[in-house]
Amino acid sequence: MDNQTQNSPPSNSNFDASNNNQPVNFFQLAHIYLYYQMVHLYLQFKLKELPKTQPNSEPDTQPIDDNNSPFPFPDDNSSFEDSLYRAAMSGFGQLHNLSIPGKYPFRSLNFKSQPRQKNHQTQYEFTVLDEANTAAYKHLLPPMFHEYLGDLTTRFPKLIIVGVQLQSQPIGYILAVCLPDKSKACIISFFVESIHRGQGIGKQLLAKTEKILNRYGCQQLDLGYSSNATTPALQHILAKHNYLPSRPYTLICSTLIEDLKKADWLNRYSLPKSVTLFPWSELTPEENEQIKQQREDVLKYPPELDPFYEKQIIEPMNSVGIRYQGQVVGWMITHRIAPDTIRYSALFAREDLPKVRCVLSLMAAAINRHAEHPEIPNVKYIVMSYNAPMLRFVERHLVPYKTSTNQTWIATKFFNLPPVNPYVSTAVALNGGNR
Repeated sequence: MDNQTQNSPPSNSNFDASNNNQPVNFFQLAHIYLYYQMVHLYLQFKLKELPKTQPNSEPDTQPIDDNNSPFPFPDDNSSFEDSLYRAAMSGFGQLHNLSIPGKYPFRSLNFKSQPRQKNHQTQYEFTVLDEANTAAYKHLLPPMFHEYLGDLTTRFPKLIIVGVQLQSQPIGYILAVCLPDKSKACIISFFVESIHRGQGIGKQLLAKTEKILNRYGCQQLDLGYSSNATTPALQHILAKHNYLPSRPYTLICSTLIEDLKKADWLNRYSLPKSVTLFPWSELTPEENEQIKQQREDVLKYPPELDPFYEKQIIEPMNSVGIRYQGQVVGWMITHRIAPDTIRYSALFAREDLPKVRCVLSLMAAAINRHAEHPEIPNVKYIVMSYNAPMLRFVERHLVPYKTSTNQTWIATKFFNLPPVNPYVSTAVALNGGNR
């Protein structure tokens, strides 16, 4: 075949589909495809006018027999695109049912629909956990809550846990803590099993939790998280849910009590003679009430340093307080967050006291008591990012003995309020004084 014959178009503009060996011209295929697009657009307007499927009819995903098609397919003397157009205009069925008969060589233009995928959104079950169903989530929840699963919501009435299940199997949860008036809440744990990530479950879980908290009267929701491999995915979810840009929140340091007890400053400072040290477990009910009453006008400690926060897991072995003139004026509160780990959570001394002597004496007393229990080897302490004096204290006295550090962040969302930048959150933190 010479070049002229090879490149010349067929003399007949209508393709003879009966000859399977005849070469197919690209422009003819494009012509057919454009016709299909035109009919598809037409049917978008006409589908509602088509006859309803009868109850005894076959499902629309059933393959169509080439020899028993509801469409008037062409005979060998008519073009495929003309038949397709006539079929559409006649109102037979729906376009996505169309199956091209085997005698046509355009098998790549198969319009049969695929089986409809189930909506995954309907497969997930979301619920607020209580004593009846919390135990099923034990393998997901933080270890600090395991021993309280039987009466978790009773012991922690400000705690709200929203769980998600797939086929009755727990696969994730969000754990939030509310302030007493429930106007603010903080998400302190957000987890989805790794094999279920990337499917939108986290977004749905966060949306459900927000609705529940908002229904309880929450107007501000903080979400704290640490820097790790999942941070980009979480930040993407937060952006989709209209959270304000994240800001630095705390610095979390980890060390071993065996290393920390070697610090040379532990026995360097002593309390003033008028200030006495006492185990926090000896706090009287009257002192308990007095601290709460003096919070804003006398003691002036921020919510992060509330000595009664997470009181169910306060470690009595090394949590200590100080008294001055018969009143409690400071404390070092620690929490047993795991069987082998103590978190140094809230360090506070009243403003009018010798700050350095009181703060270092409180810290030293807690560390020295901890050193007597090597069976609890791990130490964690948290410093608020806004507290520059305490950051300097940690840098000088604690960082030399650290084994690791981790920066945490906080993102905030407001419900039914104009966006502003808050710097008050419900999370507990180590701090040396007021803001």
